[in-house]
Amino acid sequence: MSESVVQFLATIIERCLDEYDMQPPFVVRAVGDNGNALVAHINEQGQLFLATERRENETFTLPLNINIVGCGRTARCVIEQDGDIGRFH
Repeated sequence: MSESVVQFLATIIERCLDEYDMQPPFVVRAVGDNGNALVAHINEQGQLFLATERRENETFTLPLNINIVGCGRTARCVIEQDGDIGRFH
């Protein structure tokens, strides 16, 4: 998993914790515009475990759609083409 994807995920998880009162464990699904995808589990200690990954190459192209499910709550966001986090629901 690329360092930029890990950074995006860390930012999204922080928003889930701070702004949306979500609590781990989380299941995260990310899908890039080029079809690259991953599913990961984040435990109560914040450790990330990759469940599955499908990649045509090393790059997740933007926009990147991310869904997070945790303790009965869900969040969805898009990392826009310019790298901004937009449409956080």
